[in-house]
Amino acid sequence: MATRTNSFYDSKEWQTLRHKVRATWKRQGLGCGICGQPLDWITRAANHVDHIVSHKQAPSLALSMSNLRVVHASCNSVKRQYEDAGKAAKETIGEDGLPDSWR
Repeated sequence: MATRTNSFYDSKEWQTLRHKVRATWKRQGLGCGICGQPLDWITRAANHVDHIVSHKQAPSLALSMSNLRVVHASCNSVKRQYEDAGKAAKETIGEDGLPDSWR
């Protein structure tokens, strides 16, 4: 098994914020930030905390809750494929942690 070495994702700041985002979405019963379907809170690897705008593209937003959402691992993979093809993310998340399309 390959060991992931990424200082950003291993940082205490990211781990703390990731936990906060997951807890907020779970407590509020929110669905996937991409497809809107229910999230699986039992299977640990089923959900990812996703940067709407990549932390590499916008380092100033890397630890901003307004740039984070919880998504299915499979939705995140599809999003990455779109990004790799040069297409922009469609959804934004407000300061309250909710997708703008849900308001």
